[in-house]
Amino acid sequence: MEQIKQIILSVCAISIILGILSNLCPNVKLNNQLKLLMASILLLSVLIPAMKNLKDITPDWEKFSYNNMNSELTSNTEEKVLNITYENIKDAILKKLQKNNISVEMIDINMYIKEDNSINISNIKIRCSQPETAKQIISTYFGEEVEIIAERTN
Repeated sequence: MEQIKQIILSVCAISIILGILSNLCPNVKLNNQLKLLMASILLLSVLIPAMKNLKDITPDWEKFSYNNMNSELTSNTEEKVLNITYENIKDAILKKLQKNNISVEMIDINMYIKEDNSINISNIKIRCSQPETAKQIISTYFGEEVEIIAERTN
């Protein structure tokens, strides 16, 4: 706060001195050069103390660290990838079953991202009109590793 008072005091003092000098100038031709000189001195009187204060300011680089931003982006990206993959697989299963005249009430896919960033599907739950046929169709695409739980619609 003390530094701000000093800056304001120096600006006022320089403004008074420059006002007196501009009135003492007899030649109108030098008026523009005198205004430029006064503006420069006034600007320097503000900038010099401000520059001294800027040395004391140190930004908190931890907030902008690569690791912090990277972990947030990674978690957001993983969530979006899982959501998009879930919807794409669900749509593909639905279209394939409808193509085989199987009416589907519900499809739920349990999936996650492993340590090596691969997507793993642990099971697929489906409620449809022909559960055994649906189970066979789905297992041809996902293999035996994926548990397929098929139930008949009520």
